[in-house]
Order: sequence, then C-alpha cells, then structure tokens
Amino acid sequence: MHKLQRAGMQDTEECCAILEDGKKYQRAQGFVHWPDDYPQKRDVADDISHHAGYIYVIDGQIAACLSLHLDGEPFYSDPRAKWRTDSPCAVLQNLAVAAPFRSRHLAGEILDAVGLLCCVLGISYIRTDITMPNRRMQHIAEKHGFVRCGLVSWNGGDHFSYDRILTRSLQKLADEEMARAAAARKAQPAAVMPQDSVPSHTGAADPAMATMVMPERLARATAPAGSSMVTTGTVHVSASSNP
Repeated sequence: MHKLQRAGMQDTEECCAILEDGKKYQRAQGFVHWPDDYPQKRDVADDISHHAGYIYVIDGQIAACLSLHLDGEPFYSDPRAKWRTDSPCAVLQNLAVAAPFRSRHLAGEILDAVGLLCCVLGISYIRTDITMPNRRMQHIAEKHGFVRCGLVSWNGGDHFSYDRILTRSLQKLADEEMARAAAARKAQPAAVMPQDSVPSHTGAADPAMATMVMPERLARATAPAGSSMVTTGTVHVSASSNP
C-alpha cells in the first residue's frame, strides 16, 4: 500500500535523516537546494506540529517526507514569480525520497498523491519552487502537471517557480474515491468507525486529519513502464490513522 499521510512527532527523527541524506545526494549530483542549516530538526518538528509535515509510506516504511502548507509562503510574493493565478493555494516544499526508494520513480507518484489530497481538502492550486540545476525534478514536475512560471529568490539564490492548477478530471477522481470511501465507512459497524472522521463545515476534509491512500488506477497511470508497483486503497479522512 502506498499512502500519503500526516506525519506524527514520532516521525521527526526519520524525516530528518531522510532530508540530511537528501542533501548529500544533491551535492553528489552537483547542486545544492538545501543549505547545511536548513531544514533542521526544529523546522521538521514545526511543520509537523502545524499539520504541514507529511510522509509517504509504502508497506509500513517511510519512503519520503515533504511539507504541505496551506497558509502561503512569504518569499513566494516575489513579483518575478509570475504565478498564473492568485487563487488560494497549497505550498509544496522539502520533498525528499529515502535512499532505498530512489530507484522506484516515486517523485511523480507523490506529486499526484499531493494533488489528490489537495482536491480532498478543497484546494485546486499548488505552488512550489525548484532549484535551477535540478533538471531531473523540473522534468518530473512538468510531466505531472506543473508549469514553470518565473523566479523566486531564496537563501541568496534564484529558484524556478512552478505551479499546478488541478484539473477537473483529478477532482472528479478525488470525488469518486471519497464517495467510495464514504460508502465503505457506512458499511462498517458503527462501533468501529472513528468518531471524528467527519468533513469540516466547508465540505472539505480537515488537513489535520488527512490521509491519502494512493488509488490503484492513478498509481498505475503514474508508474513507469515495466514497473511492478502494487497499490490498493482509496482516499479517506481519519484522525485515527495517525494520532
């Protein structure tokens, strides 16, 4: 099972290790996205405490970590960013894949899982930034619906600004998966249903409770040719999934 879920404080150390190893991997590839002093443990813990820290779990193992902020990013106000819309957005940052999973082409799958989660949360627009030498990630982002817009300045250097306007087809898929999950929950005995697994008054899921299990049909669509990816599940919202 491939699952994007909110990280818990117990995941802090493992997320930090993944990010530190990611810094070394980037330097081995000839570029630097994260400086030595960021992100540190306090940054990871702060994201988690504000419900912005997420992990991508495969068969019970943390395969990647990322942050997903719903309250914007100050340095994204750079006028050179040339964002395509001023709509409310999610900000995707600090995506790092653990070394044992790097050969499994997960980055694109994770981007699509984030897109589905945003649809579930009632958000149709995502922003991110990618350092200029990281051509591989630029290619993956563009392949999965992101468009290069302009530039943002961070840590003394320029990064490319990217955004993704989520499509109606992706929203439809998220709606279908939510309906399927709701039907499955309805079929469960009331005694085993989480008492706080309810949408917010806005009709979208509460980001503090969000878990996104990669739908099989989307995972198949994003898997590289010849891969043996096996995924099952659906979108659901449950506080009990990650205390």
